[in-house]
Amino acid sequence: MRWLVVLGVLLLGACGYHVAGTSGSLPDGVTRIQVVLFENTTSEPFLEQRLTDAVIDQLRRHADLQVVAGEDRAEAVLSGTILSFNSHSSSFSGDDRIGSYRAHLGVEVMLRRSGSDELLWSGRSQWSTDFDASAEVAQQADFKELGLDELSRRLAEEIVYQLLDDF
Repeated sequence: MRWLVVLGVLLLGACGYHVAGTSGSLPDGVTRIQVVLFENTTSEPFLEQRLTDAVIDQLRRHADLQVVAGEDRAEAVLSGTILSFNSHSSSFSGDDRIGSYRAHLGVEVMLRRSGSDELLWSGRSQWSTDFDASAEVAQQADFKELGLDELSRRLAEEIVYQLLDDF
């Protein structure tokens, strides 16, 4: 019985089995990547910088990857387009006041070989998150900023998860 378990472990390893998103490598063995500022096609300001920074932060968490400045130092270039953003009330209190908002962000991302138009990977992703509401304007602005930070971070995690899931 014991030898069956050992054989099963060896076979799973030989098949290239891994937990999705943890392979730690980009398509075609790319290890140096440049991330360019995402394009923002929505009317919500500064989403492009917030999401680009979040994606870079997520990529830097992987020891086998190096985020570099300049296409001449990179093996591949990651670019993206923010396709959609919306925010709407999602819960109400007993006296009909808004209790929270839900923000939704959708993107398209592409990884191209540096110096060429060769597409190595592309994908679409979206994420939603809730954030608190406040009757005070300044506090509501703070809640929205925190919500957008969380939304960008979670979407960046999803993008990098998909990118590293190179079966």
